[in-house]
Amino acid sequence: GICELTGYSSNELFKLSVGDIHPAKDLPYVMAQVARQIKGEITLASNIPVLRKNKQVVYCDVNSKVMKIGVQEYLVGFFRDVTERKKADEELKKRTEELEKFNQLAVGRELRMVELKKRIKELEKKEPEEAALKRK
Repeated sequence: GICELTGYSSNELFKLSVGDIHPAKDLPYVMAQVARQIKGEITLASNIPVLRKNKQVVYCDVNSKVMKIGVQEYLVGFFRDVTERKKADEELKKRTEELEKFNQLAVGRELRMVELKKRIKELEKKEPEEAALKRK
């Protein structure tokens, strides 16, 4: 559950605020997603950075809904750790970018080779003509 995910006990979690379990630099994004969930615009917030007790960051998809218990409304969220998926997606993106760069280099090299072969053929045609002119 959330205790295993964050490294905090349930008693510790009840004493924490949103700012305690998310990196400071990501709070605007997190708070915007929470606001959208409260308004009912979205139920799933993807790749939410969660700051563990040991200061390690993990990423979660948070599925939530506003629930009324008595007269009080609560935003109830279910956190699913997607850190490994995020790492795999980033690695795939990196490899794709590397392949695209390699492809651009290879295509560029091929185009230069085609131009070079064309230029060699042009020069080979001119050499016999120049040699004939010199003999005259």
